[in-house]
Amino acid sequence: MNLRETKKAETRAAILQAAKTLFEDKGFDDTRVREIGVAARVSEQTVFNYFPSKDALLTQLAVDWYRGSAEWLEGQLRAMRQQPDLDRFLSSLATALNWAQGERALLRLAVPRTQHIYAAPSEHRTKQDQVFLEQFEANQRCLREIFRVLQRAGAIDPGADPAFIAECYGSLFQGALLHWALRPVSSGEALGDRVVRALRIFLDGLRPYEAGTKRTRSTTTSSRGRSFAPQRP
Repeated sequence: MNLRETKKAETRAAILQAAKTLFEDKGFDDTRVREIGVAARVSEQTVFNYFPSKDALLTQLAVDWYRGSAEWLEGQLRAMRQQPDLDRFLSSLATALNWAQGERALLRLAVPRTQHIYAAPSEHRTKQDQVFLEQFEANQRCLREIFRVLQRAGAIDPGADPAFIAECYGSLFQGALLHWALRPVSSGEALGDRVVRALRIFLDGLRPYEAGTKRTRSTTTSSRGRSFAPQRP
């Protein structure tokens, strides 16, 4: 990267950081592009040169958040291939999400924005919206592979469609994120704990179990008494 490209990358990062801070402090509607420029030490026109609208700034912040999620998921996939363990996956997720504890205001804005992108007709989506959807699909592919690995290890039901598991996981994940973001700070529950609590209710239903065992937070039982054997590669 040459000096000019480095400067452009630094300016872009400064604009995004200024927008993130102002959106969190003042709210999306009450933040003006001019204020973002002042905070980033650039002109209002420079902000528009990088991002055509405030919506574009918010979408990019969501893309960056999901890109960070992708890096985490890829690390988890490597770990699952070494040692498939659903409990360890969920524990790692809770730890990772608790890092985002201070981003409640941003998540309150970004999660509905991503839902709007999903629902928008393709002809109304911007190029940046498409970038977000591609990143989201990359995350889903990684999740599908994680669940396939867990199925082959006998950790979850091998008869369930991994694509559908990933889809349900994604819906629960988004819903739990938004519900946490909308709750008052005084509620005290950590982001990771709330999201994982919701996901565990769903994923525990896919675990192997033995007849006669009791239902607990980490195991699930049924009168059918199934158990899943590890599958051969």
